Amino acid sequence: KKFGVLPETEYEMEEIREVEKYVKEQE
Repeated sequence: KKFGVLPETEYEMEEIREVEKYVKEQE
């Protein structure tokens, strides 16, 4: 996995995407 200048922010964005995907599947 390739990270940008702020690895922590990139990681958080990935987490948010996973959560949003999970929430959409629950509806």
